[in-house]
Amino acid sequence: MFYRREIVLPAVVYVKELSVVKRKFSSTFWEGVFLFVVSVFGIVMSFISHKDFNVEWKLSPYLFPLIISFFLLILSLSIISQGLKVDGEKKEKGKVDIKSLLIFTLVCVLYLLVFNFLGFILSTIILLVLLMILLGERRWWFILLVSVISSVFIYLLFAKYLSVMLPKGKIFWYLGL
Repeated sequence: MFYRREIVLPAVVYVKELSVVKRKFSSTFWEGVFLFVVSVFGIVMSFISHKDFNVEWKLSPYLFPLIISFFLLILSLSIISQGLKVDGEKKEKGKVDIKSLLIFTLVCVLYLLVFNFLGFILSTIILLVLLMILLGERRWWFILLVSVISSVFIYLLFAKYLSVMLPKGKIFWYLGL
């Protein structure tokens, strides 16, 4: 009779400690993700709205938002890749200055409130002057030059060339101009 002899070797089990490495993403990464979501939403809404509008793309009012959303998509992917390169554990430089943020928000809200009364050009010049001062620019000739040229250029581009109706300002009507 043959007996089967089994050799039982002690099993050597190597158990490696499983550790979950939590990676902290930088705020740049999350900003990129947010902009990516916004761009995808813009693209989807442009296609859906265009389908309901029933015109060809070159006449569609949804073409411009679609183009902007595609550019935003590309830029958001670039921001995400930059955010992945930054070590999330390092403290990012620069604190949020709450006072400046509130002043910026207040200036933008005031711009919206006086936009129709003062008109596009005058209200935009005031907005740009205030924002450049808030951002630290102190050369008055530069502030006025950039504000006036930018506002007039944007007005001519949109109102005259692209036939977008921009408010001229009720103040001029009240003054009889």
